Amino acid sequence: MARSPAHGDETIEALIHATIADADMLPAMMAAFPTSRAVNPASWDAKMNFWKRILRATFESCTCLASRYTLVVDDALPAHFAVDGLAPRGIMRVLRDLYDAGDIVPVEDVLQPPGKPGWMATLVANPIIWGLTAISVLPKPDPTEMPQGLFVVRSNLEKDIKAIRRLAKSVTALSDTIVPIADVLAQLGMADANANDVELLMQAAAQKQVIAYDPALRVVKLPPHVPRRCRRAGSRRSTATCLRSSQRWRA
Repeated sequence: MARSPAHGDETIEALIHATIADADMLPAMMAAFPTSRAVNPASWDAKMNFWKRILRATFESCTCLASRYTLVVDDALPAHFAVDGLAPRGIMRVLRDLYDAGDIVPVEDVLQPPGKPGWMATLVANPIIWGLTAISVLPKPDPTEMPQGLFVVRSNLEKDIKAIRRLAKSVTALSDTIVPIADVLAQLGMADANANDVELLMQAAAQKQVIAYDPALRVVKLPPHVPRRCRRAGSRRSTATCLRSSQRWRA
């Protein structure tokens, strides 16, 4: 049984028991969805909302994820949410709703945005990315079915990209713009992150132009933040001189 770092020894099964209002409703929550919501809208919505709460709780605590950001969707996934040996038969339908809403996205959509030239050259040079994309997301002919493959939990990744953006805004000295990846990870509280997580985060942040990233040298370039006083028209000092005399990013 998968365990949640955020809940100590609490298992996903315990989380499900704690979330459900009435234990007698558990068999209904574990059952498959009907063919149409119109059959019983109230029951459909209650089950959908229940499992979305469970899934989002596991996303936030990185429970049941292959990494900090990714979720492997395959035939084995429902077993992670089993209660008393019974796996939920409708969880793929819930994941499909999250997929349609953009809460989870195929990993290739993050690593290969449309119209990004030169991405394949980066892929060929970076074997870690090959590992991330080894599980292809294959579309299902039925639009209500959940594709299988490797997905990114977008909220988790975007939260850390925003944290990197805040770090970049704190850089005011030109000498601090080139930073070892290890220093950035330490600032983010990710010193122990696995290699795939780091690679995915750095590639995604670079594609959003938050940073420039050199995987070979294991460094990132953070664009320096120019203080307002350095941008005033008629300033006696050049921007470069002003930046050098500004407060350094790292104490």
